[in-house]
This record gives sequence, C-alpha cells and structure tokens, in this order.
Amino acid sequence: MNYPNKIYVCEYTGPNAVNGQSHFVVIVAASSSEVAREHVKKLIGFDKEPLWLMNAVYPTIYNQTGSEPLEVQAIILSNHTQHS
Repeated sequence: MNYPNKIYVCEYTGPNAVNGQSHFVVIVAASSSEVAREHVKKLIGFDKEPLWLMNAVYPTIYNQTGSEPLEVQAIILSNHTQHS
C-alpha cells in the first residue's frame, strides 16, 4: 500500500464569540504541511503551523465512491474542541 500523506496536528487557543476561550486540537492527514494548514484554515477557521507526527503516514485519499484520488490530498481525522 502506498502512503503518500503525513499526519499533522494543529493546535490553537484563543478567544471565542461568547467572551471565553476556545482550545482546538485538530488532527489532519495531508500531502504537506502547507496543504494541512490551508485545509484547517478553510474548514475550521484558524491559521497555525501544523506539527508533523513523526513516522505517522496516511494512504491516498479518494472521493466518496473510491474511484479516483482527491485533487487536494487533505482530510480532517479528528477535531477536539473545548470552550470555556
């Protein structure tokens, strides 16, 4: 099996809309750190440098039918959010 993607973690702590704090930990598989960063920024809304989990890889990401690879190789695997 081919594993062209790496797994990254993006973490952000900052203010939320209800005068509190939010803490995000997002795990994303992507072809590069730049792709991971842009994917998280587009879907979740924060812009932080992702951290590569050493030796953590992910296979090719396909469309919903599994017939062809996605043009942008990025997928959010987990999104843990805490608001206080």
